[in-house]
Amino acid sequence: LQKKIKIDMEKTVEKVQKDFKSDIFGFGDAIHRADSKAWKELKNNWNTTGFVDLPVDIQVTAKISGVGTVVDSFLKE
Repeated sequence: LQKKIKIDMEKTVEKVQKDFKSDIFGFGDAIHRADSKAWKELKNNWNTTGFVDLPVDIQVTAKISGVGTVVDSFLKE
């Protein structure tokens, strides 16, 4: 499950970076909050080069807490 989620997220980020060049995830806001000096240098070209070339490391932790059915199982019959 973790591997599948990670792969899907990486593909999504890459597609948004390369095809749409739009920071829909708010990475720029996070950089601005964490390091305002760095943001001042990045903000003018953020959507054209900064976001597009941003390396993104995705880490996923997933836990399945229970398995079951949502409806009555046919196995009872």
